[in-house]
Amino acid sequence: MNRKKQKKALLIAPFWGKSVHVGVNRIDRFKRWLIAEDYMVIIIKGGIKNEIQKFDWGVEISVSNLVDNITTRLINLSSRIRTKLFLYIWNTLVSILSIPDENRLWARKVLKQPLVKKNIEDINFVISSSPPHSSHIVAFQISTKFNIPLIVDLRDGWLDEPLRSILRNSKLRFYLEGKLEKKILTHSEMIFVTSDKWKKLLIRRFPKFNEKTAVLTNAYPEFEFAKKSIPKSKPKDRLEFLHAGRFTGSSYLRKADILLTPLFNAIIGLKNPLKISILLIGRIKRKDQGTLNKWIQQFRKIHSDIIINQHITRMKLFNLFENVDGLLLLSTSFSAIPSKTFEYIKSQKPILAVTLKDSAIWELAIDIPQMFVYDYTSSKKDYGIIDKFLSACRSGNFEINIPIQYSEEHLSKIFMRSVEGCLD
Repeated sequence: MNRKKQKKALLIAPFWGKSVHVGVNRIDRFKRWLIAEDYMVIIIKGGIKNEIQKFDWGVEISVSNLVDNITTRLINLSSRIRTKLFLYIWNTLVSILSIPDENRLWARKVLKQPLVKKNIEDINFVISSSPPHSSHIVAFQISTKFNIPLIVDLRDGWLDEPLRSILRNSKLRFYLEGKLEKKILTHSEMIFVTSDKWKKLLIRRFPKFNEKTAVLTNAYPEFEFAKKSIPKSKPKDRLEFLHAGRFTGSSYLRKADILLTPLFNAIIGLKNPLKISILLIGRIKRKDQGTLNKWIQQFRKIHSDIIINQHITRMKLFNLFENVDGLLLLSTSFSAIPSKTFEYIKSQKPILAVTLKDSAIWELAIDIPQMFVYDYTSSKKDYGIIDKFLSACRSGNFEINIPIQYSEEHLSKIFMRSVEGCLD
């Protein structure tokens, strides 16, 4: 009897292996879900040199990424000589000359590598995840060359609410990348987006993509947080909050002022004095550091403090979640749902979400009673919702809901149903 041939899935993720890159968590889920369905998984990533590693679940193929390696060296150099000038010049040149992004040169090299050609035979489909959008170029080339289905995973929009300034400021660049995006998405068998808002924006531009576009949000972490503690009889007079992630390093609109201004004003307006400590976990850019230094002085005036920790491991971060009274979330996008949102929800702590009315975060919070949503764009500065958040943190008395639709079990079914549908 002939042994049944094992199914193979190819994932394109130039950032794979970089623990600080948020996209790693999403690719890791795809990998685990596919392995659970008896797929052999092959991952193509960027690296220092061309090499291959074999595991019981599949293969990792590393293709040298010259531009990324130079960038890493400049980051290390600039920190030693205490200037970002070289890094700024390099990043500016790469941004201008590389379409769609700094990984374009890497994308051109992938299919030329013997290691790649040798190990991607007989694959059932290829999945590319972005940003960077160059990962879709690699997947498109492989899909057309080997005549296999292409699945595009848009963790963030490409032309919709673009994060990169060059797409916002250059009509020519927007046009060129628009042609590239349309060609790749038209060829694809399936498109994943991470919120209903992202899908609406995409379908507004490409109505014919509606049937092949699926919403696949990010998921709760597998980490099991401690259960919510029993409310104390006496409210706390000092609270500890945590904010995870970058500010303008993640989006040009995500400024610390947007989060800290309403929180500060709500606290000084309370009848009963309250002291707080805010832990900021994540890489802070120099321009954000200047803003935060001013806020540190402001909070000291009300006997509160802001503590900055540039980077800790994900597991240590989760442990911190368990020890704080509340979590702070800032989203200046209508469509994006930061992946940390689902980590926040599962921690069962009160969440203050500062965002825009009717945004993806705003709509998600409808089913999350422990999430208190403040519209920073409103002309009426009503801090009532922040007062409710502070009260929940002080008393420990609040409702909790952890919707099943963001669990890995639920999302894996959407993923596998979509993937298998491409093979029919």
